[in-house]
Amino acid sequence: TLVFPDYDDYEVEATILLDTLQSEAPALTHEQGEQLFNAVMEDYADVPLKSERLRKLRSDRFFNALQIKYAYAVTCHKAQGGQWAHVYVDQGYMTDDMLTPEYIHWLYTAFTRATEQLYLVNWPKTQIQETNL
Repeated sequence: TLVFPDYDDYEVEATILLDTLQSEAPALTHEQGEQLFNAVMEDYADVPLKSERLRKLRSDRFFNALQIKYAYAVTCHKAQGGQWAHVYVDQGYMTDDMLTPEYIHWLYTAFTRATEQLYLVNWPKTQIQETNL
């Protein structure tokens, strides 16, 4: 069950395809997709009309299983010395009295880990100055 904490009482039942966790590809390969398609279609071999078999396929929980991958997150402290193309920084809850020199050092470390794109997640508008670069 997937729970969406930002929405009241919203849950989705989902099936997860574990094969993609260890795969180098971002999703099933074309060949794996064909194998899954054929295996699921075998479940509906008794359905005489092809259009009905395809309709059942489109609503099949295994054919529509989520193709998940591991996600990686690193604390800013552990990130020192490393760099990534895309960095997401979520500063969390902050108050004015928490804006200290240590916080500025933390920001510097977090911001300089990105080599291509830096994303500020849930960032207060009071700390953002828009520019046209």
